[in-house]
Amino acid sequence: MKILRLVTSFRGNDSQSFQLGNTVVEMIKAQYKNADIITRNLAKNEMPHFNDVHFTSFITPVENLSDELKNAVSHSDKAVKELIDSDIIVIDVPMYNFSIPSSLKAWIDHIVCKLP
Repeated sequence: MKILRLVTSFRGNDSQSFQLGNTVVEMIKAQYKNADIITRNLAKNEMPHFNDVHFTSFITPVENLSDELKNAVSHSDKAVKELIDSDIIVIDVPMYNFSIPSSLKAWIDHIVCKLP
């Protein structure tokens, strides 16, 4: 069992969404003792916001990718692989300005635009 946990609050341990995420993960671990948990803290290690370089990296054949485009596509490739390889996804999501944090929005953009 693989669990992907996305932390999106910049408040860390003081965040209620982080505390709720801890509770959810502990409940899952109680059921699946050997669960492998991958935690991605998008507040501390933000995905770059999607731009024309990322889009260009998706439509350029692999053999023609420059170093800049390889770097751009690597963020999406890693995020998609982690998502596909996971059985359960736990997303700690606070609400900022009546919306989700921009770091989570960036992660979603990379996933949706790159999914096979």
